[in-house]
Amino acid sequence: MGLGLVRKPFHVGIFALTAIAALSMSACSPIAPVITGSLGSNSSQSTEAAYCTLRANFSGGLAVSGYAKFEYRALNLSSGLSGDPVQGVIPAAEIQVSNSAGTVIQCAETDATGAISLNLPMGADTYTLKVFSRSANAQLNASVLEDYYTNQPYAISTTFSTTAVQSFASLGTVLAPARQTDSVKIEGGAFNILFQLWRANQFLRDTVSGFTSAPKVSVYWKAGYNPYRYFGGTSPLSFYRPGYKQLFILGGDLGVVKNVDTDHFDNSVIIHEYGHFLEDVYGKTNSPGGSHNGNAIIDPRLAWSEGWGNFFQAAVQNHFDGTYHYYVDTQGFSGDSVETTASGSILIKVDLSVAGSGATFDPVGTAGEGTFREMSITRFLYKALVTVSLPFQNVWNIFSGVDSGSTPVGFASSQVAFRNIASFNQLLVSSGAITSPMMTSWNALLVDEKQNTTPHDYASALSLQTAGSCSTVSLSPVVDSSSQSNLLRSNDFYRFDYDGNPSTTIQLSYSGGNSDMDLDLFVYREDYVYQQSSASENGTIVTRSAQPFAIENGSEQVSFAGLPAGMPTPGCRAAIIGVPYDCGTHPHRIGSRDGPTSVR
Repeated sequence: MGLGLVRKPFHVGIFALTAIAALSMSACSPIAPVITGSLGSNSSQSTEAAYCTLRANFSGGLAVSGYAKFEYRALNLSSGLSGDPVQGVIPAAEIQVSNSAGTVIQCAETDATGAISLNLPMGADTYTLKVFSRSANAQLNASVLEDYYTNQPYAISTTFSTTAVQSFASLGTVLAPARQTDSVKIEGGAFNILFQLWRANQFLRDTVSGFTSAPKVSVYWKAGYNPYRYFGGTSPLSFYRPGYKQLFILGGDLGVVKNVDTDHFDNSVIIHEYGHFLEDVYGKTNSPGGSHNGNAIIDPRLAWSEGWGNFFQAAVQNHFDGTYHYYVDTQGFSGDSVETTASGSILIKVDLSVAGSGATFDPVGTAGEGTFREMSITRFLYKALVTVSLPFQNVWNIFSGVDSGSTPVGFASSQVAFRNIASFNQLLVSSGAITSPMMTSWNALLVDEKQNTTPHDYASALSLQTAGSCSTVSLSPVVDSSSQSNLLRSNDFYRFDYDGNPSTTIQLSYSGGNSDMDLDLFVYREDYVYQQSSASENGTIVTRSAQPFAIENGSEQVSFAGLPAGMPTPGCRAAIIGVPYDCGTHPHRIGSRDGPTSVR
């Protein structure tokens, strides 16, 4: 699982009460990279060759037929990728045919079954037919490319000769192999990636009214190569690069594919990353990227984005196989009768059909906890489809919905900030997507996964109030199981839309605990990165109260004097306001706190 940093324009407003603790995260899945800027100078990068649209008319010519297929390694839910490779079809892929002089004289595309059907001129000649790992049509817009610099799609080919009087040529099967002993490039990996993207688009066509195909995405994959190395990283990783419409799929590392983590046959990972692409181009995101192991309370924006990707892959795969309800990531492969030295296993297998309280990954026990747990979000959305019978159309409407006047109707709306599952559920309910027949099972699912239908645990809106009025909340800080601050129990986060009034202040009054209790008030930008220590939050703090670890008298305040509306980018509206609770040096306790007094 992985996601690059989404850097978006930000609004101003969210208020957080935060427990600071030492960070010690051990991930059982890859850590999402924070990817910014370009891949070096790219001075040697080539432009991808144009997709061939030639459709020559050879009336009465030579009819050519055949099939394009790829080999893949099938998933065994007990042991991982296991057994000899099996075959799948290559739908909607580009075909080019060149003559003995090397001139391309005909182009076509495979059909949904992988069938090849085209005409060539009558006469004796020798032809080469190639099927490329890309599509640019109403079914799919995607290219699976060999590396970032050549931008060359993979190809499988066959050569055949014709006679002067021949009118028909049957090519049989043009096959992309899955064994490195058959081809060092393992073209079957490239075509499996392409096929999974085709399935994702077919799922959307089957479930979303009027959907044809998503915009173009470029996928970079190479057998034996870790694409994180393009960015200077070494951890094995598949990820999506937001804003660039680029997927990077793990092919192994240092030339090794047999006994290491690879993702070209891990369909959960491939479709998960494509889910991030859809989020980028249709649903928008506020995810800061960062570490997530599928078993910890994390930033709700990150939890939503990763939970969405996990859910989308399960929805796609269950659509084609009604028994499938997992997220699976494997390592290596085993049981191959030819490549017998290989070994494989399952790195992660998450059952999405189980109850939230008894789950192996991200179990939930506290009300509202599901907002902060990616696997709870994954299970919640998956079970909404299969147990609540919520149509995916309704989910997509909120996921991709845009402005309707001043009323947001979906996550693509400019009115939405700090996107998280609670605000998603709020829009689902307010849109009428949860109909009366669904309501009983919907409410049971909310309880099961400790989910909210309002963002009161994260990004609840603050509004200007008369000085002296206040709200009271209780806080009982705890440290999360991963030794990081518990963002639900030890924090409060609020959204604040700053209008530029320099007299605006936010005041926090608190009581309870012991004499060395300390809270601190922070205002973050919308694209803030919360990293447990204010010293690590590099430029995402707009303003703050006293320094951490300083003991005050139960009152904190921040001023907005000198800050323009929409800080720090004019025209934007929201930010994060944070009040870290300092538990890094003392065994503090908190009972209850009142506030803020001037803004709520």
